Amino acid sequence: MLPEEPDATDSNACHLVFRLPGSGERVSHRFLKDQTIDVLYMYIDSLHIQFEHSSKFVILQSMPRKEYRDRGRTCLLYTSDAADE
Repeated sequence: MLPEEPDATDSNACHLVFRLPGSGERVSHRFLKDQTIDVLYMYIDSLHIQFEHSSKFVILQSMPRKEYRDRGRTCLLYTSDAADE
């Protein structure tokens, strides 16, 4: 079950924008920094998007390019070691 979106004033929240394949549409959502990558996937799944090639997708960071496949890993987007993994 997708956790409730944290308030914009929550200091432990981060705002992410996803660019969807095909249409290029951008969707955004706030997550807690200590939530797992699985929560990001749960959010995208909750949009009920029909993907052209497959029902499977991978969340990518554009700069520097990085794939987020380890669903058990926490987001921790603002730590220096997150960029090095």
